[in-house]
Amino acid sequence: MVLGSYGYRYLEAPRAELLRLMSIGRDSIAEPEYFWDGMKREGDGVIFQYTLSGEGRLAVGNQTYRVAKGQAFLVTVPGRHRYYYESSAAEAWEFLWIRLSGAQVSAVWEEWLGAEGPVADFRSDSETIVKLAALYEDAAAGAFQDMWEVSVRLYDWLLTLLRRMVESPITRNAIPESFSRTAVWMETHYSQDISLDQLAEMANVTKHHYCRKFQDYYRTTPIHYLRRKRVEAAAFLLRQSCLPIGEIAGQCGFTDLGYFGKVFRQLVGTSPSNYRLSRMAEPGDNLKLL
Repeated sequence: MVLGSYGYRYLEAPRAELLRLMSIGRDSIAEPEYFWDGMKREGDGVIFQYTLSGEGRLAVGNQTYRVAKGQAFLVTVPGRHRYYYESSAAEAWEFLWIRLSGAQVSAVWEEWLGAEGPVADFRSDSETIVKLAALYEDAAAGAFQDMWEVSVRLYDWLLTLLRRMVESPITRNAIPESFSRTAVWMETHYSQDISLDQLAEMANVTKHHYCRKFQDYYRTTPIHYLRRKRVEAAAFLLRQSCLPIGEIAGQCGFTDLGYFGKVFRQLVGTSPSNYRLSRMAEPGDNLKLL
């Protein structure tokens, strides 16, 4: 990506529901004159600035933070903060930044600062940074012409921060292959009788450790994950075949028809028979449960 910055002025006031892009850019700084005081800046909004190489400093109140490669800071404008390039640094501070405004983003920033603090680690391949880079590239290409489309893109990026806040620290990193292997096994062998002992053995850990770590990685228990995959498979067969519901239940790992109906209703919100009949009213042959 080339260096550059892009500022935006709206010819008409956006609706309150819209997020507004104020500026976005990529820069490389090696001059000690680079200094921003949050109480002396014009306008409002929030700023997210991610270090690609080198490092900078962020001072909030009486505390100063190092913002090194792979770290980002989040601040509000106006705000009691200062960020700057340290003259003694060994290399230039290269970073991506975005400044945006809107009631919703201000609420997210307030929640983030209370939960995570002003500086946080982000992997370069994380959803937040990848989508920020895509926003910058599209800005550089002149793709932003409509404030509604821009707001949709900003909401999409903002949701990556919300997801980050609700995830456990473990899920921000790659899921170990031993655990992802068991998840794939459940997705492809849901028709079989699968036990926790079998899954734990496959992951080469104890059953207690497996259950605890699986929930950390997937934000659900192994049993609920398997149940979800079985219901998704059953929903597909209900829409794509004329098989009796009892046979579909058996093919998807449910040995008791009454229990199948109970679980299906809990997850989908309707009975298997009603789901099959609603095909015309609810298009979509592949149901995914989130």
